[in-house]
Amino acid sequence: MKKYMLLLPLILACNEIAIPENPQITEEDLYAHELFLTDDEQQGRYAGTKFEKRTADYVQKCFTSFGLEALDGNYIQEFDFISGVKIGENNFIANDENGQDRISNESFSTLGFSEKAQIYTDVVFVGYGISAPDIPYDDYENLDVEGKIVVVLRYSPDSKKNDGDFAQYAPLRYKAVTAREKGAAAIIYVTGPNEDSYNDKLRSAASGGGKQSVGIPAIHMKRAVLEEWLASADHANVQDLQTSIKAHPHAEPAPNSFAIGRKISVSIDIEPELSTSRNVIGVLPGAGSLKDEWVVVGAHMDHLGWGGEGSTSMAPDIHDIHNGADDNGSGTSAMLELAAYFPKQPLDDNRRSLMFMAFGAEEVGLLGSANYVENPLIPLEQTAAMLNMDMVGRLNDNTLIVSGTGSAAIWEDLLNEVNTDSLSLTLDAEGFGSSDHQSFYLKNIPVLFFFTGAHEDYHRPSDDIDKLNFPGLKKITDLAERTLKKIIYLEERPEFLKGETREKSGRSGRGYSVTFGVVPDFVYTGDGFKISGVREKAPAGKAGMEAGDIIININDIDILNIQDYMYALQNCTAGVDATVVIMRGEEKITLIIAPQGKED
Repeated sequence: MKKYMLLLPLILACNEIAIPENPQITEEDLYAHELFLTDDEQQGRYAGTKFEKRTADYVQKCFTSFGLEALDGNYIQEFDFISGVKIGENNFIANDENGQDRISNESFSTLGFSEKAQIYTDVVFVGYGISAPDIPYDDYENLDVEGKIVVVLRYSPDSKKNDGDFAQYAPLRYKAVTAREKGAAAIIYVTGPNEDSYNDKLRSAASGGGKQSVGIPAIHMKRAVLEEWLASADHANVQDLQTSIKAHPHAEPAPNSFAIGRKISVSIDIEPELSTSRNVIGVLPGAGSLKDEWVVVGAHMDHLGWGGEGSTSMAPDIHDIHNGADDNGSGTSAMLELAAYFPKQPLDDNRRSLMFMAFGAEEVGLLGSANYVENPLIPLEQTAAMLNMDMVGRLNDNTLIVSGTGSAAIWEDLLNEVNTDSLSLTLDAEGFGSSDHQSFYLKNIPVLFFFTGAHEDYHRPSDDIDKLNFPGLKKITDLAERTLKKIIYLEERPEFLKGETREKSGRSGRGYSVTFGVVPDFVYTGDGFKISGVREKAPAGKAGMEAGDIIININDIDILNIQDYMYALQNCTAGVDATVVIMRGEEKITLIIAPQGKED
């Protein structure tokens, strides 16, 4: 990699860059943008924070310096999203009905996916809170928990294993949905001594499990409180209970659940907390008969902040700055270089308009691009194409992945024509994907997605500037420039096609074993799981599900949000009919869908 530090001053604001009269795309300028985006002072650019806003301010200054115009006089499109929860003052656990004999506030924490409630009822110890008859193992077998508070141990009889029979049943939220479906009024988690690596440290409201309510109160409580409850009723202590449940050599784990013989009061006071993110939009108007057609050039500017349990980090135990040099400093830098390049070029008098866009809040659900397509500044029917760049900084073996080539018949020939740098292109017809182009594809807009592939630093603090291939990033940005020039001059706009689709597990390589073939509406905040798109040849499409439908029940499991949907999907089997209830407008419809395996 070249050493650019000797060539560049430390750039703090884009309006300090001297814009040449006829600028070219250079490795030095790409490095300059990355230097700002990945500086530790940017704190990982987490959505809704002042650091994401600082990044947006930087992009806006760039657009202004480059000579791009603002639509409606404003480069910024703001939107709110649920970023966390606020814990109120009326949270307590008490050993009496009136809430007077309270346990210490230092002995429990309210989890972020908890539901508001005030209850007084019986307490039941339910082992690890796992109901998996297929294993077979069921902590709930022959146990009445209807309307009661269940206390469950964290992890599983396999301890902290991330694979094996119990892995899918161990997450906190999965246990909460299981308890809810069994009729429990609340769930309390306790860390057993065999897994006490955190010294019984309480998890915070920002801990994993999502921010949408699970439908019942969810609390993490210190083990000492449970020990006191057990001792007062002459039950075994937690260590002995855990040992009795866990598998011994040549023996299967054996559930040990029972009513503790105590009633408690629980009061949960929690409210969703909103944050503001933003898209930054600058335009270069076209000319002639094509000027009313637009080509969007996009990249998301946010990343994971400090990582940890409150983010989607692949290293959740590491609380450190995630600079996101590749994801997506690389795509943002490339987009900014293109935004600097085009306004200074001698362009023909008949050309489409260009819209350059830095999306916010991609990492929390493609929210920036989803917000734009629902609130477009130019009518979507005037958008001819969208080029998205996300993770384009790790060119390896000269190979660039280009997805979305099935969304317009001309894409493959066009890309082969403009690929004069002899990049090795891996073309993928799929228009769906875990980045912002998907939002446009779902609105029937032809898309192209440039991507250099996943790597071991994905969503980790190690995704830093020293890992980037700047000569490769320049080659990709040059290809994007030639691609855009070709598109803005096409006599006929690209005709949208539904590309051949298949289910993918995303950049992280994680996913579930079965799929219905639907795309979530991440902007939706109401009850149920709203669909923004359906793969036509996938099970849901064949069963008649449509974009805009809201799934409210799967196999008698109520679906309150996307996490409930994921829970229910984990309990489905490939090729076995599932009963799915949806709302389509005011109409309730029941569909029979047999999910397919991810590899089918």
